[in-house]
Amino acid sequence: MNREPNPDTNRIDLRKSDKNTEIWVYLYFPKLALDSQLIHITERVDKIPLAIISQKQQIKRVHCCNTEAMKYGIEEQMSLSTALALCPNLQTRNREIDREKSHLERLAFIAYRFSSTVVL
Repeated sequence: MNREPNPDTNRIDLRKSDKNTEIWVYLYFPKLALDSQLIHITERVDKIPLAIISQKQQIKRVHCCNTEAMKYGIEEQMSLSTALALCPNLQTRNREIDREKSHLERLAFIAYRFSSTVVL
């Protein structure tokens, strides 16, 4: 692959590439848990502070939250009691891993339009 910068544009020329060259793209969905649940909600929730809660043993923590909840200072891994103290009107939903998996699979089907190899 020709990776020499073009002096005129400061770009890398990828047109002259080997047949063995692979380009990998890593996609990260930090709000997948939130998106997977919002797809099924018919009401408008963009102005409502909303958080997805995960539980390990007896401790409930914020897994992710929307921007409205972040305005109150709510962050990932914050305990639920602290989050509710910062925002008493915080709407919470339990994390549903099966729903996240099916949402991720739907996203993978979209990615198949651009690549024949998709790894979840």
